[in-house]
Amino acid sequence: MATTPTRVGGRPADELPQLEEPGVNKSLVAAGAFLAVIVVIALLVFLRGGDKPTSTPAPGPAPGPSAPNPVPADTALPTSPPPARWDLYRTVALPYSDSAGPAVVNGPVASGFAHTPTGALLAAVHAGYRHSLALNSEFPAVAASMIQPGPGRDASAQLRQQYPVNGPPAPGEVSQLAGFRFVTYTPDTAVIQLVTRNVNGAFQMTTATVAWDGSDWKLVLQANGADSPTAQRVPSLDGFVVWGGI
Repeated sequence: MATTPTRVGGRPADELPQLEEPGVNKSLVAAGAFLAVIVVIALLVFLRGGDKPTSTPAPGPAPGPSAPNPVPADTALPTSPPPARWDLYRTVALPYSDSAGPAVVNGPVASGFAHTPTGALLAAVHAGYRHSLALNSEFPAVAASMIQPGPGRDASAQLRQQYPVNGPPAPGEVSQLAGFRFVTYTPDTAVIQLVTRNVNGAFQMTTATVAWDGSDWKLVLQANGADSPTAQRVPSLDGFVVWGGI
Protein backbone atom coordinates (compact mmCIF):
# COMPACT_ATOMS: atom_id res chain seq x y z
CA MET A 1 0.00 0.00 0.00
CA ALA A 2 1.50 3.34 -0.97
CA THR A 3 2.04 5.88 1.78
CA THR A 4 2.26 9.64 1.64
CA PRO A 5 5.84 10.91 2.10
CA THR A 6 6.46 12.73 5.35
CA ARG A 7 8.47 15.95 5.37
CA VAL A 8 11.28 16.29 7.87
CA GLY A 9 13.02 19.62 8.11
CA GLY A 10 11.86 20.49 4.60
CA ARG A 11 13.01 17.38 2.69
CA PRO A 12 11.40 13.98 2.18
CA ALA A 13 11.76 11.59 5.12
CA ASP A 14 13.28 8.87 2.92
CA GLU A 15 16.34 11.09 2.49
CA LEU A 16 16.80 11.31 6.24
CA PRO A 17 17.19 7.81 7.71
CA GLN A 18 16.34 7.83 11.39
CA LEU A 19 14.79 11.31 11.12
CA GLU A 20 11.19 10.44 11.82
CA GLU A 21 8.32 11.76 13.85
CA PRO A 22 6.11 11.56 16.30
CA GLY A 23 4.08 13.01 13.56
CA VAL A 24 6.61 14.21 11.05
CA ASN A 25 9.90 13.83 12.76
CA LYS A 26 9.04 11.55 15.57
CA SER A 27 10.04 10.16 16.83
CA LEU A 28 7.81 10.35 26.12
CA VAL A 29 8.39 10.30 34.08
CA ALA A 30 6.95 10.64 36.56
CA ALA A 31 8.18 12.67 39.26
CA GLY A 32 9.20 10.53 42.19
CA ALA A 33 6.57 10.50 44.89
CA PHE A 34 7.92 11.23 48.32
CA LEU A 35 5.61 9.53 50.79
CA ALA A 36 5.98 10.28 54.48
CA VAL A 37 5.04 7.51 56.88
CA ILE A 38 3.98 8.83 60.26
CA VAL A 39 4.22 6.31 63.07
CA VAL A 40 2.15 7.15 66.15
CA ILE A 41 3.35 5.56 69.37
CA ALA A 42 0.69 5.30 72.12
CA LEU A 43 1.71 5.77 75.71
CA LEU A 44 -0.19 3.93 78.41
CA VAL A 45 -0.36 6.11 81.52
CA PHE A 46 -0.65 4.44 84.92
CA LEU A 47 -1.46 6.51 87.99
CA ARG A 48 0.09 5.22 91.16
CA GLY A 49 -1.29 6.07 94.59
CA GLY A 50 0.31 8.44 97.06
CA ASP A 51 0.35 12.10 97.86
CA LYS A 52 1.94 12.94 94.47
CA PRO A 53 0.67 10.70 91.71
CA THR A 54 3.10 10.08 88.89
CA SER A 55 2.68 8.66 85.38
CA THR A 56 4.89 6.07 83.80
CA PRO A 57 4.83 5.26 80.03
CA ALA A 58 4.43 1.61 79.26
CA PRO A 59 5.66 0.09 76.01
CA GLY A 60 3.02 0.00 73.31
CA PRO A 61 2.07 -3.10 71.40
CA ALA A 62 4.57 -4.46 68.93
CA PRO A 63 3.96 -2.92 65.49
CA GLY A 64 2.46 -5.20 62.91
CA PRO A 65 3.55 -5.45 59.29
CA SER A 66 3.13 -2.14 57.48
CA ALA A 67 0.89 -1.92 54.45
CA PRO A 68 2.57 -0.98 51.17
CA ASN A 69 2.42 2.69 50.36
CA PRO A 70 0.04 3.42 47.48
CA VAL A 71 1.46 5.18 44.44
CA PRO A 72 -0.30 8.50 43.83
CA ALA A 73 -2.31 8.47 40.64
CA ASP A 74 -0.40 11.36 39.07
CA THR A 75 2.93 9.58 39.41
CA ALA A 76 1.85 6.19 38.08
CA LEU A 77 2.74 5.27 34.51
CA PRO A 78 -0.40 5.67 32.42
CA THR A 79 -1.78 2.33 31.23
CA SER A 80 -4.98 3.83 29.83
CA PRO A 81 -5.59 6.91 27.68
CA PRO A 82 -4.84 10.04 29.77
CA PRO A 83 -7.75 12.51 29.78
CA ALA A 84 -7.04 15.27 27.29
CA ARG A 85 -8.69 17.68 24.93
CA TRP A 86 -7.43 17.64 21.37
CA ASP A 87 -6.85 20.69 19.19
CA LEU A 88 -5.53 20.85 15.67
CA TYR A 89 -2.11 22.38 15.21
CA ARG A 90 -1.09 22.64 11.56
CA THR A 91 -3.24 19.64 10.56
CA VAL A 92 -2.14 17.54 13.58
CA ALA A 93 -4.31 16.80 16.63
CA LEU A 94 -2.28 17.57 19.79
CA PRO A 95 -3.34 16.71 23.37
CA TYR A 96 -3.79 19.27 26.16
CA SER A 97 -4.34 18.62 29.86
CA ASP A 98 -5.22 21.05 32.65
CA SER A 99 -3.17 18.99 35.10
CA ALA A 100 -0.27 17.74 32.93
CA GLY A 101 0.25 20.59 30.47
CA PRO A 102 1.18 22.44 28.52
CA ALA A 103 0.45 25.28 30.93
CA VAL A 104 1.64 27.95 28.49
CA VAL A 105 1.25 28.04 24.72
CA ASN A 106 2.84 30.94 22.88
CA GLY A 107 2.35 30.39 19.16
CA PRO A 108 4.56 27.45 18.15
CA VAL A 109 6.11 27.11 21.63
CA ALA A 110 4.47 25.02 24.36
CA SER A 111 5.86 24.78 27.89
CA GLY A 112 4.93 24.06 31.47
CA PHE A 113 4.54 20.28 31.52
CA ALA A 114 3.92 18.52 34.83
CA HIS A 115 6.80 16.64 36.44
CA THR A 116 4.89 13.37 36.08
CA PRO A 117 4.82 10.51 33.54
CA THR A 118 1.79 12.03 31.83
CA GLY A 119 3.55 15.39 31.69
CA ALA A 120 6.55 13.69 30.08
CA LEU A 121 4.29 12.01 27.54
CA LEU A 122 2.61 15.28 26.59
CA ALA A 123 5.98 17.01 26.34
CA ALA A 124 7.33 14.29 24.04
CA VAL A 125 4.34 14.62 21.73
CA HIS A 126 4.28 18.42 21.62
CA ALA A 127 8.03 18.82 21.27
CA GLY A 128 8.27 16.24 18.50
CA TYR A 129 5.52 17.76 16.39
CA ARG A 130 6.22 21.43 17.12
CA HIS A 131 9.93 21.03 16.49
CA SER A 132 9.27 19.36 13.15
CA LEU A 133 6.48 21.70 12.04
CA ALA A 134 8.12 24.97 13.12
CA LEU A 135 8.75 27.37 10.28
CA ASN A 136 12.36 28.44 9.92
CA SER A 137 11.50 31.81 11.45
CA GLU A 138 10.01 30.03 14.48
CA PHE A 139 12.59 27.30 14.81
CA PRO A 140 15.08 29.07 17.13
CA ALA A 141 12.39 29.82 19.73
CA VAL A 142 10.98 26.27 19.59
CA ALA A 143 14.43 24.70 19.87
CA ALA A 144 15.49 26.95 22.76
CA SER A 145 12.35 26.21 24.78
CA MET A 146 11.52 22.58 23.97
CA ILE A 147 14.77 20.82 22.97
CA GLN A 148 17.57 19.83 25.32
CA PRO A 149 20.83 21.64 24.52
CA GLY A 150 23.55 19.48 23.04
CA PRO A 151 24.87 17.96 19.80
CA GLY A 152 21.40 16.85 18.71
CA ARG A 153 19.94 20.33 18.90
CA ASP A 154 22.95 21.77 17.08
CA ALA A 155 22.67 19.17 14.31
CA SER A 156 18.96 19.87 13.96
CA ALA A 157 19.62 23.57 13.50
CA GLN A 158 22.14 22.79 10.76
CA LEU A 159 19.61 20.58 8.98
CA ARG A 160 17.12 23.43 9.02
CA GLN A 161 19.57 25.62 7.22
CA GLN A 162 19.91 23.00 4.49
CA TYR A 163 16.22 22.08 4.31
CA PRO A 164 14.12 25.07 5.34
CA VAL A 165 10.43 24.85 6.24
CA ASN A 166 8.63 27.96 5.09
CA GLY A 167 5.00 26.87 5.14
CA PRO A 168 2.55 24.57 6.91
CA PRO A 169 2.04 20.97 5.73
CA ALA A 170 -0.78 19.96 3.45
CA PRO A 171 -3.71 18.01 4.95
CA GLY A 172 -2.79 14.33 5.26
CA GLU A 173 0.93 14.97 4.88
CA VAL A 174 1.70 14.55 8.58
CA SER A 175 0.93 11.31 10.44
CA GLN A 176 -1.35 11.50 13.48
CA LEU A 177 -0.61 10.23 16.98
CA ALA A 178 -2.28 6.86 17.55
CA GLY A 179 -0.75 5.31 20.70
CA PHE A 180 2.13 5.09 23.14
CA ARG A 181 4.05 2.82 25.49
CA PHE A 182 6.54 3.74 28.22
CA VAL A 183 9.90 1.97 27.92
CA THR A 184 11.62 3.40 31.01
CA TYR A 185 10.90 6.14 33.48
CA THR A 186 12.73 8.00 36.22
CA PRO A 187 12.01 11.49 37.56
CA ASP A 188 14.89 12.69 35.38
CA THR A 189 14.32 10.86 32.09
CA ALA A 190 11.47 9.17 30.26
CA VAL A 191 11.77 6.96 27.19
CA ILE A 192 8.48 6.52 25.37
CA GLN A 193 7.53 4.66 22.20
CA LEU A 194 5.08 6.64 20.08
CA VAL A 195 2.97 5.17 17.31
CA THR A 196 1.54 7.28 14.50
CA ARG A 197 -0.90 6.48 11.72
CA ASN A 198 -0.49 7.93 8.25
CA VAL A 199 -3.24 8.88 5.84
CA ASN A 200 -3.28 5.35 4.41
CA GLY A 201 -3.74 3.75 7.84
CA ALA A 202 -0.19 2.39 8.21
CA PHE A 203 1.41 2.49 11.67
CA GLN A 204 4.93 3.59 12.47
CA MET A 205 6.73 3.47 15.84
CA THR A 206 9.47 5.81 16.99
CA THR A 207 11.14 6.26 20.37
CA ALA A 208 11.22 9.66 22.06
CA THR A 209 13.37 10.59 25.06
CA VAL A 210 12.61 13.56 27.27
CA ALA A 211 14.73 14.86 30.14
CA TRP A 212 13.72 16.97 33.14
CA ASP A 213 15.92 20.08 33.32
CA GLY A 214 14.71 21.26 36.72
CA SER A 215 11.75 23.25 35.44
CA ASP A 216 10.33 21.42 32.41
CA TRP A 217 10.64 18.38 30.15
CA LYS A 218 12.88 18.77 27.08
CA LEU A 219 13.05 16.51 24.03
CA VAL A 220 16.47 14.87 23.65
CA LEU A 221 17.51 14.63 20.01
CA GLN A 222 19.92 12.10 18.54
CA ALA A 223 23.41 13.23 17.57
CA ASN A 224 22.30 13.52 13.93
CA GLY A 225 19.36 15.77 14.87
CA ALA A 226 16.68 13.07 14.65
CA ASP A 227 13.92 12.66 17.21
CA SER A 228 14.32 8.89 17.35
CA PRO A 229 17.20 6.42 16.97
CA THR A 230 15.02 4.20 14.78
CA ALA A 231 11.66 4.16 13.05
CA GLN A 232 9.81 1.00 12.14
CA ARG A 233 6.47 -0.15 10.84
CA VAL A 234 4.21 -1.98 13.27
CA PRO A 235 1.20 -4.03 12.13
CA SER A 236 -1.21 -2.78 14.78
CA LEU A 237 -1.60 -1.03 18.13
CA ASP A 238 -1.44 -4.29 20.08
CA GLY A 239 0.67 -3.74 23.19
CA PHE A 240 0.28 0.04 23.06
CA VAL A 241 -2.14 2.38 24.82
CA VAL A 242 -4.46 3.64 22.09
CA TRP A 243 -4.43 7.45 22.29
CA GLY A 244 -5.12 10.00 19.62
CA GLY A 245 -7.39 12.85 18.64
CA ILE A 246 -8.14 11.70 15.09
